[in-house]
Amino acid sequence: MPHLNGFEAAASIHQQVPDAGILIVAEHDSRTLAHLPRQPGILGYVVKSRIVRDLIPAVEAASQHRPMSSSSAS
Repeated sequence: MPHLNGFEAAASIHQQVPDAGILIVAEHDSRTLAHLPRQPGILGYVVKSRIVRDLIPAVEAASQHRPMSSSSAS
């Protein structure tokens, strides 16, 4: 994304489609990512290193508008 970072893109999506649930796929886990579900429209995130294990549960949780992150995946 040459002009927006992920946070800005999520904010723009939320403004244009308020009912959309946003799931972030991130390169690295960090304290910043732990706060993503609290931002409007963002329901969770998946860390790329855990994508095989966590993507499907994260998509399922997001489709039910439940927050989920790689760090809380079972």
